[in-house]
Amino acid sequence: MRIIGNSHDYYDSARAFGSDPNVIFERGTLASRFSDTDVMTKFPKSANQICNINFLMKHNKRPDRELEYRDSLYASYQFNVVRMVVWFAGKGYRGMKLAMKAGDDPTIVWSYEGLVKFFEQNDFTITDGTYLDPYANHRYHTRPTVSAVDYFKPIEPDADTLQWMFDNRIAIAYQHNAMNNKPDGFHINKSGLGMLNFQTIVDAYTAFQELSMWVGGVLCMPNPKMVTLSDIEKVRKHGFDKLSFRKEKQTT
Repeated sequence: MRIIGNSHDYYDSARAFGSDPNVIFERGTLASRFSDTDVMTKFPKSANQICNINFLMKHNKRPDRELEYRDSLYASYQFNVVRMVVWFAGKGYRGMKLAMKAGDDPTIVWSYEGLVKFFEQNDFTITDGTYLDPYANHRYHTRPTVSAVDYFKPIEPDADTLQWMFDNRIAIAYQHNAMNNKPDGFHINKSGLGMLNFQTIVDAYTAFQELSMWVGGVLCMPNPKMVTLSDIEKVRKHGFDKLSFRKEKQTT
């Protein structure tokens, strides 16, 4: 795959293993505007997978006290969190940029194990990563809530999100809630995944191969698929039936 554009990302190193020059991916830079207005016109809500997270934890200095963490309850003072969503070659991934307080160097995690490690380094232990408060998804909440384990599971795009990708030839789309969850906050076909430590969840070689197959295979397929009618269906479509072309028997 040939990458056109004055930008660089972590998976570019995989080109050393060979690539198909007939597959071309035009990639922009973060310096350019977020996305074309036309691309976002039919933006599906299902593509925005940013959500709250819920789990149980204990502070190591107070092991007798169990705490419930839910973004809508504690994010304002427990620690700083920026939620991120990346659509890459037709697959969705959720991550987090974490810091215990403002001014700390953030830690970026793309897995539940990474979340556990972050808390352990800050004197917390996650006791139940599958916990979900039955009232977490109250109808008044503006954003859905999932358990910590479910948050980091890969996301399968629904039909609307796939159609949006096909119509606009989207290979990479990512956003984070620091962009206020607005559709125009998506970076479309841009570099910058390396700065998000995306290589910790998809290595350079795998990323390059999946991107090449998505751009050269899926996005190049005709859409929608043309339907081929059989001869019988063509006859019926024009108002004829099986008796229309039969000659009447001659009477003597």
